Amino acid sequence: MLSFQRKYIVHGFHFTQNFQHLLLYSTATSKATTKSLSNYLINSLGFSDKEALVTCTKFPVQKVNDFKFYDNAISVIHFLEQHGFDDTHLKKSICSYPILLCAKVDKTLKPKIKLLQDQGFSGSEISRVISVYPRILHAGLESRILPAIQVLRQIMGTDFDVVSVITKFQWYDVGYVVKNLLPNVDLLKKRGTPIEVIRKQLLWKPGTFLKKPDAFEDLVNKLGFARGSSRYMYGITLLSGYTEATIDSKCRLFKSFGWDMADIATVLVKNTCFVMLSDEKIKNKLEFLMNELRLEPAYLISHSALLTCSLEKRLMPRHKVLQILKDKQLIAKTFSFYSAICMSDRPGPRGCHEGHLPRAQPWKGPNMKKKPKKKKKLKTQKFASMPCS
Repeated sequence: MLSFQRKYIVHGFHFTQNFQHLLLYSTATSKATTKSLSNYLINSLGFSDKEALVTCTKFPVQKVNDFKFYDNAISVIHFLEQHGFDDTHLKKSICSYPILLCAKVDKTLKPKIKLLQDQGFSGSEISRVISVYPRILHAGLESRILPAIQVLRQIMGTDFDVVSVITKFQWYDVGYVVKNLLPNVDLLKKRGTPIEVIRKQLLWKPGTFLKKPDAFEDLVNKLGFARGSSRYMYGITLLSGYTEATIDSKCRLFKSFGWDMADIATVLVKNTCFVMLSDEKIKNKLEFLMNELRLEPAYLISHSALLTCSLEKRLMPRHKVLQILKDKQLIAKTFSFYSAICMSDRPGPRGCHEGHLPRAQPWKGPNMKKKPKKKKKLKTQKFASMPCS
C-alpha cells in the first residue's frame, strides 16, 4: 500500500514539473515571437513602439504560440508588397485589422486578389480597398464579394465610385450589399428618387442603405417621403442612426402641439440634431415659442434656428431684453425676435450693442427736402510746359 502511494506521488511530482516546464517554454516562445514581430513592424513598416505593441497584443494566444506564426505574417506582408502595397497601406490595414497577418496566402489572399484583378480593378484601387476595408479578404469569394461588386457597379456606374463606397463600409459585412442595399435602392427608385441623388448619398454614408429593408421602408414612410427630394433623402440618411422608438416619441410630442406629419418630417429633416434633445427640453421650448410667443409651425419651420437655440441661455433672455428695449422705445416696434436671436454676443459693429440695433427714427414731414450733395471738384495736376525741340 505504501509502495503504491509512493509510486503515484512520484508520478504526480514529475507531471507537475513537466507541466511547469511546458508552460514556461510556451510563454517564452510567445514572448519571443511577439518581440520578433514587433521588431519587424517597427524596423520594416515604420510602426511606433506603442503601435507595434498594441498590434501584437491583439492576436489570439493560440496563434502567437504557433511556431509558424511569424513566418506566415512575414509571407503575408511580402505578398501584399508584391501587389502594390506600400508601407502606408500595410500599416493602415494591419493596425485596423491585425488578424490579417494570420491569413493564408495561397488559400485566402491569392484568390481574393486575383478576383479583384479579373474584375478590372487596378493595383492602386485594390490596395486602397484592402487598406481601408481589409475585412473583405475574409469574405466569401463567390457568395459575397463577386455579387456585391456586380450590384455596386450596376448602381454606381464607375469602378472609382464602387471603391469609394466599399471603403466606407467600416465594420459592415459586404454581404449586406445584396441582402439589404439592393432592395433599399429599388424602393427609392420606385418612389421617384433620381439615381444621382442615391449615388450622392451612397458616397456620403452608405451605412444608411445597409439597414434591414423593413426598417428602411418604415423610416421612409414615417418621414412622408417626397418624390425626387434630395432634402428628404438627406434627412433619411441622418435619421437612420436613431432608433424607431426615439423618432416615434418626437413625433408624438410634436403632434400634441398640433403639428401634422408633413411639418414634423420637414422640421426633423432640417434639424436632425433636434432629435438628440430630450422630450422635456423639446416640450419646454415648444411651449415658450408657440404658447407664449404665439409662433405658428410654418414660421418655426422657415426659421428653424429658433428650435436649435438654448431656451434658458438665448431664447428667454433675449426675449426679455427685446421687450425692455421696445417699451423704452430704444428700438423699433417692428424689430423681430428672430433677428435678435441671430445676433452675435460680440461687441462692435456685428454685435447686438448700441449702434447695431435699429432705433425708432423720427418722422420727417412730406415737405422736407433733402439737401443736395455738393459735388467734389477734381484736382488737376499742373504740368510744366516742355520746350519743343
